[in-house]
Amino acid sequence: MAIDVFCECGKALTVPPALRGKKVKCKGCGTVLQVPAVPLAESAEQPTEGDYEVVAPGQRQVTCPACGAHAAPEDAACLACGATLGGPGSAGVLGRVPKPVLFGAVGLVGALALGLALRAAWLGSRPASFAREGLELLERGDNAGAAAAFDRSLEYAPEHADALVGAADAAIALGDARRIERFAPRAIRLLEDRLRRARMRLALARVKLAAGDYKGARNEAVEAKDDDEALAGEARAIIGLSAFEAQLLDEALAELRFAAGQRSDDVRVYEVLTRLLVERAKPAELAETRTTAEQWVKLADADPQAWLLLARLRLDAGDAAGARDAARRVVALDEGVAAAHTLLARLLLDEGEKEPALAAAKRGAELAPDDGQARVVLGRILLALDRPKQAQDELERALKAGASWEGDFLLGRALVLGKDVANGMRRMQAALDKRPDDLALHLEAARTGIEAGDGPGAVACLQRALRGFEHDYDVHLLLARAYAVQEQGRSRADREITQHLRRAIDIDRSRREAHLELGIHLHDKLDLDGAIAAIDEGLRENSQDKDLLYWKGRACIRAKRWDDAIRALELLKQLEPGYPRLEEALQRAHAGRFYGE
Repeated sequence: MAIDVFCECGKALTVPPALRGKKVKCKGCGTVLQVPAVPLAESAEQPTEGDYEVVAPGQRQVTCPACGAHAAPEDAACLACGATLGGPGSAGVLGRVPKPVLFGAVGLVGALALGLALRAAWLGSRPASFAREGLELLERGDNAGAAAAFDRSLEYAPEHADALVGAADAAIALGDARRIERFAPRAIRLLEDRLRRARMRLALARVKLAAGDYKGARNEAVEAKDDDEALAGEARAIIGLSAFEAQLLDEALAELRFAAGQRSDDVRVYEVLTRLLVERAKPAELAETRTTAEQWVKLADADPQAWLLLARLRLDAGDAAGARDAARRVVALDEGVAAAHTLLARLLLDEGEKEPALAAAKRGAELAPDDGQARVVLGRILLALDRPKQAQDELERALKAGASWEGDFLLGRALVLGKDVANGMRRMQAALDKRPDDLALHLEAARTGIEAGDGPGAVACLQRALRGFEHDYDVHLLLARAYAVQEQGRSRADREITQHLRRAIDIDRSRREAHLELGIHLHDKLDLDGAIAAIDEGLRENSQDKDLLYWKGRACIRAKRWDDAIRALELLKQLEPGYPRLEEALQRAHAGRFYGE
């Protein structure tokens, strides 16, 4: 009877009894099976030799180490997964591959190699083509199109030299800081042209400066200067601005001065240099400061702050008209700049335009109600308009807002003019303590005291000024006037009055005031020869001075020098026929000569 043998692949093999104890191989899966020597049951079926083959004695079964499938001992490769089995055909890889498969594989590899070669050639031409397109667009001024073409070139070849340099050039032309930072560093390494490389470094330096990388900006600018000295002006401008931002102010001042001397077109060079010079320059360098500011406004004509600073510099240089024009330009550009209105008010007051000055000062105070200086200027104008009470109110508000010594001084003046003379003079004296070297302030305080009849207060102000300004004409002139208004009168202060008037004449013989006042003083003392001599000395320098001519006539009438009196008064009549009391004096002179008095 036949024997049934069951394979693990699910097949049932029917073998003849003669194969008891032998081995057969399932043809379905290649598994080698042991035929039982004593089968549990015998099959009634007839053997089916097509399902198996007999395994010769000593022949072993092979199991694939990769997938676990069974194979014949002579198989070189697993038919299930292709792994090497080490059979007789495994002497070489090609020997284990069936020839149809081998020929197919060789053909496939060849086709693949050819495709790769063709693709490499195609890819090699694409970046160069896009780079050429980008350069053409860049030359035509289509910077955005050029940038797009260079980007496409770099997609195929990220290190394509022409595309990298072109992309950096396009970024610079577009002013695109992000792309400049992205492409310029790599392009700089590729460039051999020193001038082009220097220009690209400067573009990168400007981007770094704007981004706050002051060290990086400075380094790139130094490298640019080393690449090409022709760009030293532009490079040193960036070095100077970087130094300024890093608070290296001495270096900034030196570098920006050089850049300005090379006529840099960077407006920030002149802005920063002007501000540095304002803070650090010596008085002798005021002209340089102003020139720099003038260049700043040329490049920034619509910048109100540039014009405001220029207005102040022009005023410091004595150019009041130029300062006024600059202040008006600020107001035209930005009506809301309070400081411009305040400055304009002060300038208009100096020109005698009191009402326009008042309007400007009020606008400045309105725009900046807590600005003490605006209130101070408004107070000064109100004093000039003889409104001491209103001035006092504004100046007290100025002091509450933190005004300087000027507010104290003007408040004192307002008090004096408001008849609170003692308190007012004390306030002015306190302000003078803070400004011991301010001659103009001492003179103004003295004039205020003289006008209020406070001779001792005026003398006190002037005696302090005399210590530092002993050779000043006005100090001596005002001292004479201050002594003249003291309670004891001119007669008791005769020596001081005469002494200071003669000292003033010695200091400056060309001025008329001391000659005139000495002549009047001596006339009133009946020292007529002395009076006429003092007046004649004044007339030698000021031959047509009306006041000197009038007092010459009066002194000569009193001295009964009729002809001299008539000559002086007739000349005065030619110069100013309506001079006060001229006709009366002339009639007296003619009558004296006629009657021989």
